[in-house]
Amino acid sequence: MKNNALVSVIVPVYKVEKYLNQCVTSIVHQTYKDLEIILVDDGSPDTCPQLCDKWSLKDERVKVVHKPNGGLSDARNAGLSEATGEYVLFIDSDDWISLNMVSDLVEIMKKENADMSICQFANVFSDGRIEANSLFKESNLILDRKGAFDLLIEDTMLTNHVWRKMYRRSLINSNVFPKGKNYEDIYAMPSLLKNCSKIVCTNKIEYFYRQNNAGIIQNKSISNYQDQIDALEYSKKEIIDIEPDLKEKVNGYQIVKLIGVLREIINSNNDSLLNLEKIIEKNILEIPISTYKSIPGKKNKILYLFLKRSNNIKLLYKSGKKIKKIYHPIKKIKQSNQDKKELLKKIIQDKKPKFYIIGTPEYGNLGDQALMFGEFEFIKKYFSQYTIITIPQRQLYMVEKIKNYITKEDIVGLQAGGNIGTLYPGIHLAQEEAISKLKDKNLIVFPQTFYYDNSDKGRKWLKKTYEVYKNCENLTVFVRDDKSLDLLHKYMPEIDVVLVPDMVLMLATENNMFNASLNRRRKGALILFRHDSEQTLTWKQKDEIFTNLEMNYSTISERDMHVYHDFESISAAKKSVKKQLQAVRQSELVITDRLHGMLFAYLTDTPCLVLKSKSPKILGVYNWIKDRKNICLIDEVDDMNPKIEMIKKQTANSLEKNNKIQEKFIEMAKIIKEKGLHGVKNN
Repeated sequence: MKNNALVSVIVPVYKVEKYLNQCVTSIVHQTYKDLEIILVDDGSPDTCPQLCDKWSLKDERVKVVHKPNGGLSDARNAGLSEATGEYVLFIDSDDWISLNMVSDLVEIMKKENADMSICQFANVFSDGRIEANSLFKESNLILDRKGAFDLLIEDTMLTNHVWRKMYRRSLINSNVFPKGKNYEDIYAMPSLLKNCSKIVCTNKIEYFYRQNNAGIIQNKSISNYQDQIDALEYSKKEIIDIEPDLKEKVNGYQIVKLIGVLREIINSNNDSLLNLEKIIEKNILEIPISTYKSIPGKKNKILYLFLKRSNNIKLLYKSGKKIKKIYHPIKKIKQSNQDKKELLKKIIQDKKPKFYIIGTPEYGNLGDQALMFGEFEFIKKYFSQYTIITIPQRQLYMVEKIKNYITKEDIVGLQAGGNIGTLYPGIHLAQEEAISKLKDKNLIVFPQTFYYDNSDKGRKWLKKTYEVYKNCENLTVFVRDDKSLDLLHKYMPEIDVVLVPDMVLMLATENNMFNASLNRRRKGALILFRHDSEQTLTWKQKDEIFTNLEMNYSTISERDMHVYHDFESISAAKKSVKKQLQAVRQSELVITDRLHGMLFAYLTDTPCLVLKSKSPKILGVYNWIKDRKNICLIDEVDDMNPKIEMIKKQTANSLEKNNKIQEKFIEMAKIIKEKGLHGVKNN
């Protein structure tokens, strides 16, 4: 890249030795190289100062500022005083970012001549779960200052966090962060937005925010709550001063936020916080009653009625709890009844035999979505006279209502994937309960990987699965890997189990729904790594991998096989899967530790290096495609360079039909029909 704007990346560092290297690794390997990386050691008492110095020796772009401890605000201000870039980015040292984040934010800043650019973020929980924050309404959103403040007040799509935002350095005031205060982001955001004329937002999730239970915001002290109240009050006054037209809205949302703080205080049962309760009561009741009408949402309008009738805030809190218990289930029941009504209408009116798929994904795992589309292709090809009915994972409660409408002609298939066992307990238990309710139906399990921990819990769950399956009158279980086959043969001897390919391989045909108009130009290496509970790669291994790729390819970029939010429709999921396939097809190399990252490379004939993960599924499914010479399984990161050289020498070939795979799908269809499921003849 030539003549690129310099971006100053400011990272305050204090007592994060467990996470710091992961954070810095994600910064130094950005696809955008013109960086000034400022690590501000805020008098950290652990090994962080030494780690910072090691990074400065390793990468000349890294500057280290060692200073006495002064708090997060002081550290950020110190970083700003050193920043010489045209743009500034703040990153908390226990978080990490996508390798594309800086490049993407600079690109939209320049394209729109904006003063601030914002990406989306995902919350990372200690149990490995990752969930997206509320997304913007448009994939790319352009706001003026008032529009940005309007969203900032709501604090959902556009939150008060100073990270995940890129700023024009010239518009940031000195010492913008208040020293000695917690909730410094709430204090600072009005000032950071004040001088901006245009703000551009993208829905790309590129910041990963670690939910750290040891952090400042989890500290339930008097001073902490007081800082939060003060910050909210300061922000409110600043916004009203900057955008007077938003006064009513900011006051309305102020009530909601103060009630949230109040509920935390009451839940803490800490007598020392009683004075704060009175302060919050006073703050709430000082806001004009007419403003309450601007409180968003039906639930909060009900709260408004309680506020209007009583000055007793504890009564409001208790009433609010009751409303929450009553209101949300009613809303859910109404939606459920509508879903059931529409589904039953479709089942009753359509006289064709039905092929039900239960447990289909609405969530954002693109591999699981591709499995569903593979199932669609399978049914379309071998059971074309059947109507497909999907029961999403989060609507499995409908099984109880529809089971009496499922006839002897119908087939019920459990969604394919790797969800049976102890890796994803919520999904596993819900699916198992659904199968138990359908034990007298014609049942199949689409190709799955079974994985149970070697623990008392794992053995107990394995036994329970066997009991559920044994009680089914007509069940065939399809598995996609040898280890699952051996497991079921050993521990479920009475169950019919058949080894077949992963359902995504049903998309390996010229006429599949994703094949048309996929661009074949290739450039650079694409990284598809997982961040969840199944990941096995350390930050050090990732650092080595990124370094190797930078030496071998002109560009590297990163995408995720999970979008961390639910899809509104099957068509939206299809669009997202197609976009991912396009990105894979445009790459010279894919490196991944995800099963369906490997299979997306197979479908697009893209050279691919695959690292093993916690589950045996990668090795098991790899055995179906191992004849493809430009897809290589590697055990260790050290094996990577020789494999890259080998893959570069492979001649690219168009996607050929794998006869063994297609024959297995034919066999799978035949087994389903021969079990008395009244299917149609093979097409």
